[in-house]
Amino acid sequence: MNSFLKLIFGNFFYYIYSYLIKFILTTKGVKIGKNFFISGTPRLKIRTSHSNIEIKDNVKILGNIDLRTRENGKIIINNNVTIEENCRIVSAREGKILIDENTIICAYSAINGGEDVIVGKNCIIGRNTSINSNSHKIKKENIIMSQGFDHKKVIIEDDCWTGINSVITQGVTIKKGSIIGANSVVNKSTEEYSINVGAPSIKIKNRNWFIKMKLGIIIFSRLSSTRFKGKALKKINKCYILEIIYRRLLKATKKIPIIIATTNNVSDNKIANFCEKRKIKLFRGSNKNVLLRAKECCKKFNLDSFVRICADRPFLDYNLLKRMIKKFLLGKYDIVTNVFPKTYSYGLTCEMIKVSALNKINKKRIKKGDTEHIFNYFYRNNKKFKIKNFYIKNQKNKNLKLSLDTKKDFYLFKKIYKRNNYNFLLNTNTAIKDFKRIK
Repeated sequence: MNSFLKLIFGNFFYYIYSYLIKFILTTKGVKIGKNFFISGTPRLKIRTSHSNIEIKDNVKILGNIDLRTRENGKIIINNNVTIEENCRIVSAREGKILIDENTIICAYSAINGGEDVIVGKNCIIGRNTSINSNSHKIKKENIIMSQGFDHKKVIIEDDCWTGINSVITQGVTIKKGSIIGANSVVNKSTEEYSINVGAPSIKIKNRNWFIKMKLGIIIFSRLSSTRFKGKALKKINKCYILEIIYRRLLKATKKIPIIIATTNNVSDNKIANFCEKRKIKLFRGSNKNVLLRAKECCKKFNLDSFVRICADRPFLDYNLLKRMIKKFLLGKYDIVTNVFPKTYSYGLTCEMIKVSALNKINKKRIKKGDTEHIFNYFYRNNKKFKIKNFYIKNQKNKNLKLSLDTKKDFYLFKKIYKRNNYNFLLNTNTAIKDFKRIK
């Protein structure tokens, strides 16, 4: 009948029809917000107060819907939810079924709640999904029909997707960002941003490597450099070199923790004081064994990967670093670098590595210098590791020296920043142009 009337009156019919259904339901006590739309028939089996059903603003029901409550069950459908045809929602006992904002419940899905069922924001509940916070008891001595039910809360957090024919059983929490494959049975809670398939479901991989990968940026700094002692705490217009590097790293990312890793030497107490005053994360470890310092730093801060930054890079390229981190967080590589082979200027080196790769180092193959220059081992043994190298075709600046190693470098870099009004977030390409002019 509805289809016939729509053929005659077009979509205008459904707006009139929706207004009429809203009027009927609200007179019975159902709470309905603005811009309610329905294109099918609502079937209500209410054994509680009708006010236990609350439908908020901009809700669309694209077909028939079956809503049932008993005891003191509640159904709350929040703003901007879409429910497709022939879905059934049943809430019983003291249970509350909440479908949160911007979520889609696809056709023929069923939500049965003898205990709370919470579906978060921005979720897709796939066609013919079954979500149950109750389950039949199955004791041997009694027949099934007379045993009643067990009840445990089900939570589906924000940004989740359940595939067609999924079954979500009682007591499960589907964590934020999870995906459930088609025809899966979920009988245990998932991890955040995981992809789960099967009956029973198991995790097969992660959807978002940034969430899973505990990545940190480690600035390696000490004041006992033989070529230019104390360079990290030299000042350009009252701003320490170490602080300039830290600011440029923040320009690349504010989400990834930044740690300064210095030595246990008394001379590096000044770096510790620098960090303390600015509330920057600090690690102190071995002086000569940088590899050990890196591993212990990762252990302390619970990192499973890190970006290596030396404290001699006052023109660190934050745009390049952003691109490299994005590639690294895909999880396909043990190492992402731009020096294998080197095509960028000195002082623009970026390297990042998984701690699991560090743990694969064969101590018998370590050469002199590997504990200080920790990536050399991996470049020599590159066939055993997945390495992604960033390079540029135009290598005209390959041999430019933008690393701070001598007093001469320091005075030159001071001139560059002075020319640019001491803008310590100066674009690296601008710094390169000025470097060529001044030099």
